[in-house]
Formats: sequence, structure tokens, C-alpha cells
Amino acid sequence: MDASIVETTKQDALFSYQGSPSFQPLSVRWAELDLVAHSEFRMNVRRLSEFAGFQETLEVLPKGIQKVYLKSDTAAYQKELLIYCAEGPE
Repeated sequence: MDASIVETTKQDALFSYQGSPSFQPLSVRWAELDLVAHSEFRMNVRRLSEFAGFQETLEVLPKGIQKVYLKSDTAAYQKELLIYCAEGPE
């Protein structure tokens, strides 16, 4: 899961922490299949919630998948997401 900074010349774009006008789309990839399982266009904001994107990805995975692993940078270090990963969906 990654929310990369994509520079743009669009006037309505906000400035990223790197100082350039940018958007920050979220992508969740299925590594074994080299597949983008979820993609979400987002404006660049200071604190983005990674939880919703990960949760939506799990909802569309094929039936029968019993276990997933999450790899992300420190943006995913959010209490809500970590609890969800530890306890699983209700």
C-alpha cells in the first residue's frame, strides 16, 4: 500500500510536504499477481487515512483468501488500521 506524491501543474492542487503542487493517489497492490487491487485518487493533504483504502481492498478480494499481509510505509502507522490488522474484520 502506498500513497505516492505526484507533482502537477493543476491550479487546485495543494502543496505537498516536499513543497510542490501535488496529488497523492493511494494504490494497494497484490504483489504475487503484480496487480493493482485498489486505487483511489486523493488530493494532497497533511494526514491521510490509509485504513479505508485497505478495508475496501479486502472487501473485493476473491472468496477463499484466508490471510493477507500488509506492507506500507509509516503513513500506515495509524491506531485504527493496526487494530484492524491485529483483530481482523468483525
